[in-house]
This record gives sequence, C-alpha cells and structure tokens, in this order.
Amino acid sequence: MANYQTISEEKNAGAMFQTITLFLLFGFFLLPATLDAETLYSKKNGINVTVEPNPKATLLTKLQKDEAVELIESKGRYVKVRMEDQRTGWVYRFKLSQNAPKNPFISSGTSLLSLDAASSLSVHRLPSVQTGVRGMTPKQAALLLDKASDANSEGRYSQAVNLYTKIINQNQKQVELYWHRGNALYSMGKYSQAIADYQKATKLDPGFDSAFASLGWTLMMAGRFDEALAPCQKAYQLNRESIVSIINLGHAYLLTGSAKNARNYYRKAVQQISSIKELEDGPLADLKLFISKGWQVKAANVEIAWMKKQLKRDG
Repeated sequence: MANYQTISEEKNAGAMFQTITLFLLFGFFLLPATLDAETLYSKKNGINVTVEPNPKATLLTKLQKDEAVELIESKGRYVKVRMEDQRTGWVYRFKLSQNAPKNPFISSGTSLLSLDAASSLSVHRLPSVQTGVRGMTPKQAALLLDKASDANSEGRYSQAVNLYTKIINQNQKQVELYWHRGNALYSMGKYSQAIADYQKATKLDPGFDSAFASLGWTLMMAGRFDEALAPCQKAYQLNRESIVSIINLGHAYLLTGSAKNARNYYRKAVQQISSIKELEDGPLADLKLFISKGWQVKAANVEIAWMKKQLKRDG
C-alpha cells in the first residue's frame, strides 16, 4: 500500500508539473502579443488606412506625419494597425517607421473628424467637429459623418450618398465629402455622377492625388479611355509611391493602345508586390476585367503572363 501511495503521489506530482509547464509555456506565447505590441509611426502626411489589405479597398482615414499606431498583424506588404481612437485598418508597411519622431505632433484627436495644424498641408480628412457644419452643431455633424462612413463601409451605398449629400448641401467646400460620395456612387455603378464628384474634389484641391486616381479609374470603367489618361498621370505625379496610381497609369496607357508605356508602369508595380495573391487581387483582377469587357484583350493577356512570370522569377 505504501509503495502504491508513493507511486500515486509521484504520478500526481508529475501530472501537476506537466500542467504547470504547459500553463507557463502557453502563457509565454501569449505574453508577446499583449506586452510587446509594436508601435509604428507614419512617415508622412496623407498615408491611407483602408478597411481591407487591398489598394482598392474603401478608405478609412489618412494618417498624419509621425502619427503613432499599434501593430496588430502583418499580411504581405500590409500591416493591420490600431489607431488612437481604437479603430483598426490596413496600411502599406513601408509607409510606416519603427523610429519614434524626435518632436511628434500630437493632435487633439486622430479620428476622421479631427482638425489640426496639418490641414493646410492637404491632409484629406472629413470636416472638423470643432468647426462643425453650417446649420448643424458639432455633435450633429459628427454623428451624421459617422453614419455616412459606416453606411459606405458596410455597402449601404444609397444611404451613404444621401447622408453625404445632406452634409454637402450645408458645406460645399469640404473636399473629401465629394470624394467619399463619389466612391459610393461608383460602387452603385453611377459612373457619370461619381466622375462629377471626383472632378469637383480635384478642382477644390488640385493636390488631392486619391481623387485624381479615382477619377482616372472611373473614366476607364465608363469606357472613356482617352479622358482617363490625364488624371491618371496627375495622380502619379502627385504621389509616385502609390501603387494604385502606378497601376492605374499603366492601365490607362494599355487601354489607349500604348502597351510599351503600360509595361513601364506595370514593372514599377510588380516591384512592390510580394505574393501571387496580391498580384491576383490587384493588377491581374483589373486586366481580367478588361478582357471580360473586350478591351485590349490580346495586350491584357500578354501583360498577365508577363506579370506572373516576373513574380515567379523574383520570388
């Protein structure tokens, strides 16, 4: 009996040791995620934060230079980050830095509705709740903008258009409102109305690269290829690091019959793409769309084959 009890006690002690060991090991793997969250900083003004890790995903907001975000996860060349207002979104990794700024600009808030000193540098945000919108209190304006943004990101585009229109009717000089409404109209297939909003945004702010990029793409989707080339060129001139602008300019050249010029920009785009999924979700999806519409079918197939070959070789 004594031997059996000793053996039993030894088994219980061994089981407890295994349990404690597993608990400690499990806890060890959890600690880095909770204690060692990495902080990253925006390298410049106007860095896009999107709802999905895709260059054509809905824009959530734009970061200011030196704005701090918390890294959540990585996916290819994108990282998912948490902002000061606790919203999360996706950003190109190379547009963020691990180095904390020496003199960080700390605003009173970094939400879509904030107003700060960087507004004069064409940081495109929605109207400020501090200044409000004519005919509305700051709280009413903020609530309406939140509802419009939510409707747009959730695919309730008609509702988003109505909400943006209400705000635009009260304040017709808020550039980004036209861009957001244009995006919702584009998603509804109302290309002519979307084009009008993008054009209005570019007139109000000639430095708004995203509006020029959206204008160029929508003109292409409307079959107005020759008109699309100029805004695509302008978007690229304003932001040569934007893969969306690079790809769009390549598409504009392709659809206007200039395959050689198109290849130059596709080459720049492929250099920023690290996986076949990114390629499939980005330029290849666009080229396949062109083929389905009967646009430059032969040239588009040539570029698809070339892009796949380039990524396979580089990978």
